[in-house]
Amino acid sequence: MKTIISIALLVLVTTACDIKDSDINPDYHFVKVYDDKDVSRSYYPVDAIESTNGSILILSAINDSQYTSYPTIHVMKTDKNGNMVWETNVDPTYISPVSELMNIDGKIRFVCMDDHSFTAQMMEINAESGAITMIGSMQVNYPLAAHYSPETNSLIIASYDGIAYNTVITGYDTSLNISFQLSTPTNKDFSYDIFQHLKKQRAPFPFFIHSFNYSGINYYGINAFSNYTLSLLFVQHNTPIISGRVNGYQEQGGIGAFAMNNDGTFAIAKSKFNVGEIALATKSSIDIDGIQNVSQLEDEAYPELSTKSNVRIIREAINEQEILIYAATTNSNQLALYFFDALNYELKHTLYLGHTNPVEIASFFQANDGGLVIVGKTMIVGRYERIILYKIPSDKINFNHE
Repeated sequence: MKTIISIALLVLVTTACDIKDSDINPDYHFVKVYDDKDVSRSYYPVDAIESTNGSILILSAINDSQYTSYPTIHVMKTDKNGNMVWETNVDPTYISPVSELMNIDGKIRFVCMDDHSFTAQMMEINAESGAITMIGSMQVNYPLAAHYSPETNSLIIASYDGIAYNTVITGYDTSLNISFQLSTPTNKDFSYDIFQHLKKQRAPFPFFIHSFNYSGINYYGINAFSNYTLSLLFVQHNTPIISGRVNGYQEQGGIGAFAMNNDGTFAIAKSKFNVGEIALATKSSIDIDGIQNVSQLEDEAYPELSTKSNVRIIREAINEQEILIYAATTNSNQLALYFFDALNYELKHTLYLGHTNPVEIASFFQANDGGLVIVGKTMIVGRYERIILYKIPSDKINFNHE
């Protein structure tokens, strides 16, 4: 990967906020696509993380038929302006990286699997040199999602047992010792669907793990298959049991993203593949110690959003206001960012980032300087899947224009 295509801010289309040419600072407001002259390679960004100096590490899977039927791993680093600093193609013994990139005691790590045993492996990135080191095996197969919780100082992995047809949830300490493990029956063989997901040969399932504190108790929210369906499972940290769940529509949809609000409600996105719809709810009451169906949760349909879109939700301070932000891809191949007041849940602002080809979101976070970073996959000339990076400074988001 050698070429960086820098797209001027003028190709960004915004509503409710006019951006004049004189407002543009190319150092801090940019879109970059990272090309590769090898047309046989397809990039699937998995996650991104920012370092203290504003540089960004991007973790991707690569489909490259010369190595394996599963994607291999690519890691790259940019400077604060999006210019590539280094890139590393990881030993093809290691395949299928999963979200997330984790900062554990200042060390950047991620989880993938071994190409022979399909066992989960913990990898560490040297952010200065780009060297990638395997630091331990995780003793589970087919990892689907990973998460590090600073509050509990624990690592959680969701994986799939294709022999017993179970989703396996495993907790580790930072030395990779198992602290707990529990299984939930899928009651159906999802092996084919999961293998297609891991091979990047289908639209990705929204597997994820988040941690949150509710009434003084630390929980993990884990999106995975359970009891025939894609379910959001709630697991207590101190007493590792599945305390509650939100069941979806078998493999045809369910919770696509969620974040906890300060009042104990949840911001969610529903992916309804069976009816071709994505719906959002900024204030959803979920009983984390009970059983609900996703159809019981009130929502508002957003027909402009692509049903193939990933959705990301973050809650951050923007221009001294607490804001809940959704990011998703529209049917017209734009990125849509919806900014809601985090106190009264009113929509304050919508920002559309224009692009001639679709963008599949992999990572969305607030940078150290207060700006917003979006990393995802895009298409060059409608064929070649490549990494795209957006950086939006907070001073370009003016709610007073509403």
